[in-house]
Amino acid sequence: MRGAVRILRLWSGISLAQPLAKSLTLQEIAGYARLILKDGRSTFNQAFAALFICAVAELFAGSVMGGGSRLFILLPGLIIIIPGAIGMRGYIFAALSSRVGTGLHLGLLSTRFERSKVLDQNIYSAVILSVVTSVYLGVVADIVCIALGLGSIGVVKFVVISLIGGTIAGVFLLITSIFVSLKSFEGGWDPDNVSTPLVTAAGDVITLPSIFIAAEIVLFCDQIIVDIIFAASILLFIACIALILARDDRIPITNRIVQESTPVFAVCGFISILSGTILHGSLEAFILMPGLLVLVIPFLEEGGNLGTILAAKSSSGLHAGTLNPRLRPEGRVLINFAVMVALAVIIFPIVGALAHAACVLSGLESPGLLNMVAVSITAGLIITVIADIVSYYLTIASFRIGVDPDNVVIPVITSVMDFAGVACLIMVMLSFGLI
Repeated sequence: MRGAVRILRLWSGISLAQPLAKSLTLQEIAGYARLILKDGRSTFNQAFAALFICAVAELFAGSVMGGGSRLFILLPGLIIIIPGAIGMRGYIFAALSSRVGTGLHLGLLSTRFERSKVLDQNIYSAVILSVVTSVYLGVVADIVCIALGLGSIGVVKFVVISLIGGTIAGVFLLITSIFVSLKSFEGGWDPDNVSTPLVTAAGDVITLPSIFIAAEIVLFCDQIIVDIIFAASILLFIACIALILARDDRIPITNRIVQESTPVFAVCGFISILSGTILHGSLEAFILMPGLLVLVIPFLEEGGNLGTILAAKSSSGLHAGTLNPRLRPEGRVLINFAVMVALAVIIFPIVGALAHAACVLSGLESPGLLNMVAVSITAGLIITVIADIVSYYLTIASFRIGVDPDNVVIPVITSVMDFAGVACLIMVMLSFGLI
């Protein structure tokens, strides 16, 4: 019996009082085990549905990316800002969705789409962070281009493209992130399993075309108009920074979110820009074989989604008191690890196959179905293991030091997955002789 209780504790993570542990029957232990496995199956089923929808949706973004070679040639360095722009929208609005999900679990929000102090201040924070991070990305992209000796379109154009593209995408994503969280919870689904990947996919689908629209605007407009938009962007950026530093007592939730998120987003944005430099280094190969470029966006986002699902579930468990922030993962966490790997085994071959299909339909040159699938599953399994480890330990580390995981973990996971994903993808493509 003692051995059975130890096994139960290891695999369930359920904290049992000693008297109760001594009185457990095998039937009760089996009942707890069934509940844990049921939760794992539920996570797999719900997450797979969301990830599959994401994979299909993200192919649109991938196809746009593959067909964007003209802009990459006309605007040197533009590809560098792509991972950061896409990632930053995911950081802001997936984190917003995660906070809404946590609020629903804790009863702080209702499923009715109505104004409340908690919801309003979460919206304020998303708007402020969108402006600040868009300008920041434009400046950092230009600095990195100059430092590494890469071609650059200049800080003015970088900032204008980043802010216009971020604003267009942000309007749609703000509505989408709140709607998906509320409706999934209302429908009996766990928002932690579905909202983050769906919002991230929406971010991919909307952000990349928005960036390309912004790039076309910069190419079309006279330089004086671009300069005026740049000046307005800087003024708006300064106003947002002033609001952050003011720490208005009337918006404590916004203050905390923005103050905790801003330094993390700064680091994550820089990491994502570095991811873009890796893509830039292989740009000629991607232009010759644009089908490989189609694979990049859905691959990176599915890897990030797996990490953010686990992070969101761990965050909700920590807030609700059903998960202990231990260095040694509890049983339910290990089951979630296994679920993520199982999802990767299924979803990444699908991503590769769909990317090849998108190439065929859009007339882009592809390395072939088998190569696409082999690259996707090989690199996908590597980053899934990385996602499992990084997401869990970042979540418990932030919780232990008193920082809300919903504000910091998802951005860090997404940026790490961008960098690791691009590195793994390029490494596997090189090993297969595709670039």
